[in-house]
Amino acid sequence: MHVDQSYGNCPKYIQVRHKTPSGPSAPKAPVTSTTLSCADKDQIAKADTLLIASRAAQLGEDPRAGVDINHRGGMPGFVTVLDDRTLQFPDYKGNSFYNTYGNILTDNRVGLQFVDFETGTLLNIKGTAELVEDLNNGDVPLMGRGLRITVQRVTRAEGALPIRYTFDAYSDRNPDVNL
Repeated sequence: MHVDQSYGNCPKYIQVRHKTPSGPSAPKAPVTSTTLSCADKDQIAKADTLLIASRAAQLGEDPRAGVDINHRGGMPGFVTVLDDRTLQFPDYKGNSFYNTYGNILTDNRVGLQFVDFETGTLLNIKGTAELVEDLNNGDVPLMGRGLRITVQRVTRAEGALPIRYTFDAYSDRNPDVNL
């Protein structure tokens, strides 16, 4: 393997997990929809991490013009589901949205993946992203800038991961403190 580009993720949003000794249950066939189900919303509400994929407007040989996949994290609830087709999350200090934001400014298509590490369920969301400077939904205090995602397609694959993970407790890292 040869790495052309790499940059680190801020560790304050990455929780340490431990592989469990129990074997996985048999995976179920993936279910696809155009809206978020109650199970999807519940998984998103419990998530402390997600992966976001974006791309540059023009793909080519220049490594700065490619596809970008990054980790985003926070305490459970950092992603807010606004309705069956809309969710949002803040740009915490340390998450470094710079590449993602730049890509979205030229091509707003994104892919999100939420992983339930205990059940092995993968939730993949295809949608479009909007950069929002004053993220707020009335019930949630002003969260600063972030992304609002309009859902186009949802694929839920229960038990898709071949191994399971647990973790002991959330760290006491404050998302408002830059490391």
